[in-house]
Amino acid sequence: PGLSFGLMACAATIVPESLFLVAAEAVAKSLDKRDLAVESVVPDANRIREVSENVAVAVVLAAQDQGVATIRVGERAEEVRRVLRRRMWAPPAEGSEEDGAPRVHSRAHSRVPGHAATEAVEDRVRGAGAAGPHGAD
Repeated sequence: PGLSFGLMACAATIVPESLFLVAAEAVAKSLDKRDLAVESVVPDANRIREVSENVAVAVVLAAQDQGVATIRVGERAEEVRRVLRRRMWAPPAEGSEEDGAPRVHSRAHSRVPGHAATEAVEDRVRGAGAAGPHGAD
C-alpha cells in the first residue's frame, strides 16, 4: 500500500525498478525489536499503517530525486510525512455515523478533479446509495 500511495501522492509519471528497491528497503528499515526477536523479515501486520507511511515517504523522496514526480510533496522526510498523514485514509471510528455507510471520500481522501476513473467510481458509489453496490435486487 505504501508504494502505490507514495506514487499517487507525487503523481509519478513512471515507476522505475529502483522505486521497488526503495520500497523494500523502507519495509526492512521498519522492522522493530519484536520483529527481529522472532526473526521476521517483514514487520508485524498490525503495524501496516506505520510501515505503509514509511514506504510512501521513501518512495516520494526517491521519485522526486529521480525526476519522475510531477508533484513536489516536500523537501525533507518530515515535511513529506506530514503531507501524507493528512492525505492518508483513516477508517471511521466504530459506532460513528460513517461506520458502515458507503463513502467516496474519507476526511483525508485526496481526489483528482476531472480524473475519469475517480469520477466513475464516485458516480457508482453515489448511485449505489442504500441499495448497495449492485443496485436494487
